[in-house]
Amino acid sequence: WGKCLEHSYSVMATVALSPQLVESLRELDKHRKDLEKTMRKIKKYHSTLESANRSGDISAKERAWAKLRSLYSEAITSSEAEEIVALSCLDGIEGLLEETTQGKEAALKKRKKAETPVVAPVPEILPQGQQVVCRDENEWILGRVKTYIPKKSEYRVMDEDPDSAGKILTAPATHVLPLTSPQDLPKGTKVLALWPDSTCFYQAEVVAFAKTGRGQKPGNYLLHFDDDMHEGRPNKRYVDMRFVILRPTVT
Repeated sequence: WGKCLEHSYSVMATVALSPQLVESLRELDKHRKDLEKTMRKIKKYHSTLESANRSGDISAKERAWAKLRSLYSEAITSSEAEEIVALSCLDGIEGLLEETTQGKEAALKKRKKAETPVVAPVPEILPQGQQVVCRDENEWILGRVKTYIPKKSEYRVMDEDPDSAGKILTAPATHVLPLTSPQDLPKGTKVLALWPDSTCFYQAEVVAFAKTGRGQKPGNYLLHFDDDMHEGRPNKRYVDMRFVILRPTVT
């Protein structure tokens, strides 16, 4: 991500950066320095481990291994945080470059596209066995269609949560949505997305669509879930695009 910082300096020479982007660049620089510090510690404890192996000091060897496990875990966490911040910085820099190279008219057109309200389409009848997002009381959950009741315009949906023991829900058609997300939703689009490692959907906002390249994960959206904060900063999480849909009008 050093290239991201170098790129930002060249942009700053011609364009005034937003306060948010400047703060993100500072945060990225801090993550980079923290990771470098952790890597120096890892190198130090590898040397300690080698010395313990040569001397046969079992106690020193165990202490070195314990410290290395902790440091590697710390390095992974720091690296993941650095990746998220770097992606945000790159998105901001590319936005600035686009505005300066294509002009205000192109930038305005892009913003209008992002701000255009969209409504998730709901087909008349969803087939049996299709995975859906179903409204269960005050939350949206991952389910699978069991049957449709035409007279009542209702679905019977099986809860996909392994702990629900195959619970069957009855919901009106307006509360059962197909998992049909268009690719490459623009930044700022309001969506409903599956919380990682769960079967519950929550409101979120698109930060970026992870295309191939720059270490991103293809087929995933980078999202900020509503109220998902850490130390006053918004958390950003990867979610498989199959489980991201346009935010419905039914809330």
